[in-house]
Amino acid sequence: MTKEVQLGGQVVKLRATGSLPLAYRVLFNRDLLRDMDNWREQLRARLEEAEGVAEVAETDAPEGVAGETEAAAAAEVTEEAPAAANEILYTMDIALIARLAYAMAKSAEPSIPGSMTEWLDTLESPNALYILTGEVLQLYNNGFETTVEAKKNIPPLPAP
Repeated sequence: MTKEVQLGGQVVKLRATGSLPLAYRVLFNRDLLRDMDNWREQLRARLEEAEGVAEVAETDAPEGVAGETEAAAAAEVTEEAPAAANEILYTMDIALIARLAYAMAKSAEPSIPGSMTEWLDTLESPNALYILTGEVLQLYNNGFETTVEAKKNIPPLPAP
């Protein structure tokens, strides 16, 4: 699957196919699936930690306090949830995203510069990796979807 992403006036082509894990290994001498699994575990731990903070905030209201205080406490928790989600995204392993984006870009256009740093230097925006993050992860995850209809009527496995 190939996708074109607009970065200012620049178009970046990304491609995710079955050869992506092999290309990633050749380019970086690392295992893409292991790197993504480690990142998912870190993300899961951060989400559980954020949920624990939200649960503590919900139970911090003094007993017997009703009305406006409870409503204010609930509003405070819900306002902090998006901030926690953003913090998780922005503290993620940006090097992993850079490697994945470069491997996808190199797969789409073999003529791009030889090193990841050289390629990143060609991107106009200093926030290019943060802009590309959603597109890269979506393209990567789309590679796990099947395009063939199942021959047997077996219910799908639950997500991990």
